[in-house]
Formats: sequence, C-alpha cells, structure tokens
Amino acid sequence: MALLIDISDSLTTIPLLQLIFLLFISFGLVAIEPGDRVENFRLIDQKGNSHELFYFNDQKALVFLVQGNGCPIARNAAPRFQELRDIYSDKEVQFFMLNSNLQDNRLTIREEAKEYKFDLRILVDDSQIIGESLKLSRTGEVFIINPKNWSVAYIGAIDDRLTYENQKEKAVSYTHLRAHETREDRVWRRGRGKKKGGGGGGGG
Repeated sequence: MALLIDISDSLTTIPLLQLIFLLFISFGLVAIEPGDRVENFRLIDQKGNSHELFYFNDQKALVFLVQGNGCPIARNAAPRFQELRDIYSDKEVQFFMLNSNLQDNRLTIREEAKEYKFDLRILVDDSQIIGESLKLSRTGEVFIINPKNWSVAYIGAIDDRLTYENQKEKAVSYTHLRAHETREDRVWRRGRGKKKGGGGGGGG
C-alpha cells in the first residue's frame, strides 16, 4: 500500500494547530512522517464496536495513541492523552488508542484498560495490517491524522516527559509553545487554571 506525500494544505484548522502545539516534537526514529497520506480502514474496538477511519471526515483531527499491553510509556501517557481528549471534547477532535500487538487480544486489552483506567476506544489491529501499512514502530507514541486530506499531521511523543530516551517526573514548561496561542487561548488556559480553586463555571 503506497503512501503519497501531500502537505500543500494540511494544518489549516485552528483546533488542529492548537493540538499539535500541545504535543511536543519527538526526536525518536519513526517510519511514517508528517505529510504521508493514510488509507481508509475499519477496526473493532475492545468493546466490539466498529470504527471506520473515513467516517470521521467531518472532524478537525483524529488523534491516536499507539497502545500495547504492558508498555510503561503507553500506560504513563494515557492520563495525559485522556486529559487532551477532555480538553478537545467540543472541538471536533476524536481520540483513539490503537493496538497492533499480535500477542494482545480484545479480552486482554479490555483487562488492561480496566486495570489502568483507559477511558478510550482502543482499536484492535490483531492482524497488524494497519500497523504495518502505517509503518508504526513504537508503542506509546501519538500520531494525528488530518481528515481534510487524510495525511499525517504529527507523529511523536505526547510530551517531552515520556519518550524512550527519557522518562521525567514532569514535562518541561510550555512557554515556547504558548507563543502560538491566540488571546482567546490564553484567557481559556488561565481560566481553566483558576477552576480548581473553586468558583463556578461549566464543564471541562
């Protein structure tokens, strides 16, 4: 299955750009790269529900965390990934995990999800057809697909805290990413920080 390069009009939506800037660039070796096109696929999740990639053509972005049972990077990345899912819940962005491990199956994946509280749809690629077509090489990494042209917009670590080279207690400051924020982004972020201390406000 050939992968075609088309980066001419990717990353044109603000929610997609904001999401990419929230994810730090990883320097690990990966097989797919931003700009590579992806083909349609349909996979069953750990609960038996079917999901077709091109069905989500009305979304701004599709975000995947490569999961594997027992992978400490994926386990540690899941809470942050779920936090991003909650942040983007009203911004037409869909979040999934993808498991392409031959040794894992729906039952063991459900058990892993229950034990580590993965509140996400985990797509089960038990034949590895999708993992091989995307040339995925590592669990614990994130890739983003832009449904506007079905190309890869980002691939790498969820932040600089969790990589194969380093596992820090906390991610570094996000100051350099905030240069890309709009005024509305800064107001939203500061307001979100104040919610914890009390004082009304809607969901999130």
